[in-house]
Amino acid sequence: MKIRHIQFFRAVSPLSRPIAGSTHSIPEIAFIVTRITLDSV
Repeated sequence: MKIRHIQFFRAVSPLSRPIAGSTHSIPEIAFIVTRITLDSV
C-alpha cells in the first residue's frame, strides 16, 4: 500500500477558567490530527 494523501488539522480547545493554585496559565490545549488516505492495490 502507498500513501495517496495526507492532511493535517489543528484541533484547539480554549480553557474557560484558570487552573486553581497554579503559578502559570495555559491559554489553550491543542492537538495535531493526521488523516492518511492509502492507495489500495
